[in-house]
Amino acid sequence: MLKDILNFRRAVRYYAPTPISEEKVRECLKLATLAPTSSNMQLYELYHITDKALLEKLAHACLEQRTATTAQQMVVFVTRQDKHRAHARAILEFERGNVQRNSPPERQAKRIKDKEAYYSKLMPFVYSR
Repeated sequence: MLKDILNFRRAVRYYAPTPISEEKVRECLKLATLAPTSSNMQLYELYHITDKALLEKLAHACLEQRTATTAQQMVVFVTRQDKHRAHARAILEFERGNVQRNSPPERQAKRIKDKEAYYSKLMPFVYSR
């Protein structure tokens, strides 16, 4: 079924004046945040734009393409590499609790040590410039 959907996709060049409901967009964005990312870092922010003045500015930034000029709303994905340290700390805290809740007591110390090395040493090295 996914193969059929992908084989028969099409690009939309003009949007009808009737927008998708805000509730539907919020639901789609919530689902998008469940997509896996490298090491669960989720270094992005999503912005649902409906303000007409801002949509005009975005359309200009999109080189006045018809898809942008006819859109009643846009979703902008912004990557935030500068948030890697805060995200790594939060994930490490989650992982510590996860190990304590779900690992046998005799394996917890090593697993926590491995998570600490990964999120405290490797992640900052990988994401810093």
